[in-house]
Amino acid sequence: MKPVSSRSAGLLATLLFALPVLYLFSYGPYVFLANRGWLGPLDGPLVQLLWWFYFPVVLLTNLVPGMRDVLRWYVSFWIG
Repeated sequence: MKPVSSRSAGLLATLLFALPVLYLFSYGPYVFLANRGWLGPLDGPLVQLLWWFYFPVVLLTNLVPGMRDVLRWYVSFWIG
C-alpha cells in the first residue's frame, strides 16, 4: 500500500473538517439576519449567491494552505 502524500492528506482534512465548519459559520449568521428581517431588500438571489459561494471560496483560499491549487484544478477539471 502506498503512503498518502501530504497534499492528499491536506485535501482530505480540508474536506472533512474545514468545509463543514465553514458551512456552519456562513449558515448561522445568514439565518440570524434573515430571520430577523435585517437583510430586507438585500435578501435576494444575488446576495444568496455571494453568501453561499463567493465568501466560502474566498475564506477557503485564504485560510487553507494549498487550497488555491485545489480550486484551480477543480475549475479546470469541470471547465476543461
